[in-house]
Amino acid sequence: MITMTKRTTATFAASALVASGLTFASFAPTATADVKECVAADDTITVFGFNDFHGRVFNDLAKLDDPSGYLAGRLFTPVEQARAAQGEDHVLLLSSGDNIGASTFVSMMADDNPTLDIMNAAGLEASTVGNHEFDKGWSDLAGHVAGKATGFSYLGANVYTKGTTTVPAPLKSYDIITKAGVDIAIVGAVTGDVPSLVSPGGITDLTFGDPVEAVNRVTAELLDGDPANGEADIVLASFHEGAANSKLTAAE
Repeated sequence: MITMTKRTTATFAASALVASGLTFASFAPTATADVKECVAADDTITVFGFNDFHGRVFNDLAKLDDPSGYLAGRLFTPVEQARAAQGEDHVLLLSSGDNIGASTFVSMMADDNPTLDIMNAAGLEASTVGNHEFDKGWSDLAGHVAGKATGFSYLGANVYTKGTTTVPAPLKSYDIITKAGVDIAIVGAVTGDVPSLVSPGGITDLTFGDPVEAVNRVTAELLDGDPANGEADIVLASFHEGAANSKLTAAE
């Protein structure tokens, strides 16, 4: 569990469905409050996160009448249980990217529409773009994929229209989701290695910046006290990133 006051930041990274708690006190924070200060908790928000789902709607090797083959149901059952126990206003579901692409047959054969439908049905609230979201190019991501994602936003703070530092719509740098009266900003960034991981012809109108710089920049704006550039009580940073080899640390 992560216990913290309002007006602070946290880093979110997931390799499977994981849950952590954000605990808040019901007081009005001041601009001079130490963000490391621990206080008595009145509200807890459970944050579930996952990444690299890759269209795992169903285990292609399982029989259709085998309940264990329905991977999506098994993945999101703990989320539904938490919502039932704590209330939806105390549960947040996020993805760190690669929801689609390199998918199992049942999703791939239908342009990953089954996966996007499941993400909507599961109540996914924000998703960082992964490199595989760009597999079919920017036009597919901006049109088909984002268009099917009716229940959540795709985030890419370091994805820019070529020649600018503007994040192209419908991508966003961040999204703010209010839970239990707390404004939680999710800032998403994808690996800067996207150009070497997908067909270059599909991303000719884009450039990919440093993900850490982008997240730090957007986070500073969200916590600077200026409502003109967006404000949040807490910021969660969601990276779609990996280490080049097993000898590197996550920070490296």
